Amino acid sequence: MATKSTTRLSLWALAIVGLCWLAADGAAQTQTVPVVTVSGFSASGYHPAPNHTRLKFQITGARAQPEAGNRVRVTEARVQSFRVSGEPEMIIIAPDCVYNPSQRTATSPGRLEVRTGDNRFSVEGEGFLWRGDESTLTISNQVRSVIHRSTNAVPDDARLPLIITARQFEFDRLNYRGVYRGDVHGDDPEMEFSCGALTASASTNSETFDLLLAEQDVVLVGKKDGLRATGDRAIYTRADERMVLSGRTAWNQGRQEGRADHVTLHRREQILELEGSVALRAPRESLGLGGFLLSATNAPSATVDDSPLVDLYAARFHHFPARSNLTVIEGGVRIVELTNQLTCDKLTVQSPSPTNQTAVAEGNVVISQGTQGHGIRSERAVYTKADDKMVFTGQPAWKLDRSDGRADRLTVHNATREIHAEGNVATKVTLGEQQGSLLDFFPAAGQPGEGPTVIEVFARELTAKDRQVVFQGDARAHQSPLTGTEPRLRSDTFEIRFAAETNRVESLRAVRNVVYEQGTPGLTNGPDAHRKLSTRLLTARTDPVSGGLADLMAEGDVRIEQAGSLATGERAAYSAARDSFEVTGQPTLTTPQMVITDARSLVWDKARNRFAATAPYRIRLESADLKQPLGRLEKR
Repeated sequence: MATKSTTRLSLWALAIVGLCWLAADGAAQTQTVPVVTVSGFSASGYHPAPNHTRLKFQITGARAQPEAGNRVRVTEARVQSFRVSGEPEMIIIAPDCVYNPSQRTATSPGRLEVRTGDNRFSVEGEGFLWRGDESTLTISNQVRSVIHRSTNAVPDDARLPLIITARQFEFDRLNYRGVYRGDVHGDDPEMEFSCGALTASASTNSETFDLLLAEQDVVLVGKKDGLRATGDRAIYTRADERMVLSGRTAWNQGRQEGRADHVTLHRREQILELEGSVALRAPRESLGLGGFLLSATNAPSATVDDSPLVDLYAARFHHFPARSNLTVIEGGVRIVELTNQLTCDKLTVQSPSPTNQTAVAEGNVVISQGTQGHGIRSERAVYTKADDKMVFTGQPAWKLDRSDGRADRLTVHNATREIHAEGNVATKVTLGEQQGSLLDFFPAAGQPGEGPTVIEVFARELTAKDRQVVFQGDARAHQSPLTGTEPRLRSDTFEIRFAAETNRVESLRAVRNVVYEQGTPGLTNGPDAHRKLSTRLLTARTDPVSGGLADLMAEGDVRIEQAGSLATGERAAYSAARDSFEVTGQPTLTTPQMVITDARSLVWDKARNRFAATAPYRIRLESADLKQPLGRLEKR
């Protein structure tokens, strides 16, 4: 639609049209209808006292000729009105018109021109009718208005006017309302618009318009920014410089397009408000969502021009450029980029500069990626572009490729893909199809293959980057389901490393205060017999083919307890190929029957349930009963 300066002038000028015709009407009432042809006539009128000496209007004509019906035809009529100051106010020129004093009308099929005294506004057309009793003016055909703006631009630009054309123009002086009808088109250096009808209204004591109303297939086209907007209705109010577009509203600008029930533009503050069924497609960088919606390569686009397009749906969208580029989106917010999606109740984006940008999602926040249901949930998520990270709070929970879990706080570093969870971390890690369980350090001989195994891990902190997940602070890992007899491991730090091409675990590492347990404490027989290993450092690796436990190394203050026996040493190595443990570093073995010390190594052959000591060693019998429930002692 028109710019601020042009629209003010247009309505102001329309009001002047009515005042001018009022002057013409008053002049007509003061004149005596001529009975003979008069050439070169003129008449004048003055302002009321105390300005009765100041000229109010002047009417001139080349010829006045009486016609049937007590009418007078006037040629080359010219009506000019003046302000009290003496400045020209309005000029009306009609090459040919017929005045009917009994009906108080002036009409002509010919041309009419109306312009302001300063030539900033003019309207002309073919065929007109002035009704004095109704105080209305109608121009019937080929209406053309020209509005010259007052600007600080260079002279050439300053002379470029707003031009409005239409089939018909009507002005109601009593209501101070002017209406352009039929193929209305406006054009100025900044914008073009078209509609079926354009109404300009003003209050009776105003020198300019109060409201502009465009109706019927409204189209607005910005020449400088390429914006094209359409709707059924557009309203512009001068008091607050607000434009409201409604009814099948849609727009597009470059790579952006959208629709809403209502679009409101506060031109003074440059505020944009979209209300009702908002649907917007735009580059994700223009919305400040580069961190929430990652590309396939996880690398944010450098500029808006090459940023991927995203679809945004919401109930409300408000943009405040003057408030550090603040955007507030509310009501069922959903933003989609291919298979990536962000949903929340409210999204706030603030961009003081291209590199200083913050986005805050609140209420039922869900960020999902891919088609496998992977994503993160929380009550609040904050993205900061300066450090390119997202922080989730309010009971954040996640489901990712290799784990799902929850924590008090979750941080995602986009550039490195590092995930850091803090406070009451609880996760489930799926190991995938593999032979046995990586936590099952004491598997039964010949244990059959299993399906995907789940490990539940609890800790104070979690860090996941690339193929490694690290749990810190009283880390506890349990093979699911948690029955009290399941294999379980606790340590200060617990690390899991995944294979590059599969979902299988490649290795496991526990550091400091390592305690592994399996079975029920105090139970020495049966499938739930208690077994325990403690050490300072524990490292386990899987078989790359089967995915089951391949070997294990415990280092530092090693203690292995099972079935009433205790083996100690500095190191303990387990080999799945030999299905045996070997304890070295001043190993000792204590059973109910004997104590073995000073051996080079102790080997527990799990397959045959036998212990072997590497000589030299010392053995002390604790009982005359030499039964060996853990297998026969062999000398190496």
